[in-house]
Amino acid sequence: MKKTLLVMLGLAVVYVILSGTTASAQLWDKKTIITINQPMEIPGKPAIVLAPGKHVLKLLNSPGTRSIVQFFNADETKLYSTVIGIPDYRLQTPEKAEISFYEREPGRALPIRAWFYPGDNYGVEFVYSKERALEVAKASQQHVMSAANPTTNNPSEQPTSTQIATLQNETVVAATPQGTEISLTEAHPAEVKAPVPTATVNPPAATASSIPVATVASNTLPKTASNLPLLALAGIILLGGGFSLRVLLH
Repeated sequence: MKKTLLVMLGLAVVYVILSGTTASAQLWDKKTIITINQPMEIPGKPAIVLAPGKHVLKLLNSPGTRSIVQFFNADETKLYSTVIGIPDYRLQTPEKAEISFYEREPGRALPIRAWFYPGDNYGVEFVYSKERALEVAKASQQHVMSAANPTTNNPSEQPTSTQIATLQNETVVAATPQGTEISLTEAHPAEVKAPVPTATVNPPAATASSIPVATVASNTLPKTASNLPLLALAGIILLGGGFSLRVLLH
């Protein structure tokens, strides 16, 4: 199990509950309510720390990308930050929403790493500023996604279309524990991130119409089979029985 998951499970930091919005809204913005019992760090310049309590994560309503996430307070009256991420992939589909973390540094909050919505193999791995990404990478001994400006300049305000376009065009790299930068391809090799067809991961339940014809046919006689051989065999048996009876009577 990954170190980040051990941090999440061992400390029991986050409990995730699905929001009460409609299914269609959940599918679009993937709104997720989380309750944390310890401070949580999210990307920002400077870093933004969310206090223990309830918070909301939602995908930004932007047709250009599905990897910009917004963090709100519980009733969504306050926007903490609008953060870019990269698509994260996992083979095992989570049944519940999942939040993973990097290992904490002494005296600091847990830095959020990734977010997966229930039933989705694809999640969001968050991007930190270059300076902060290097610090987290050294402390956690993991690659941390970084960019020059991973959040908007005014995190507490809804981003403008220009700001969204700027976020979408940010160049994202990965900070290493050694203090260097590598490309996303090196940090996440293609063979690890290769997508699996949905039909293979979640095959539909078998129904009468989906059962192969050969399987059904193997339990029945072919429609072209004739009953004449069976009738002929029955006639021979009856004749033989009648002949035996005449022999006994005589």
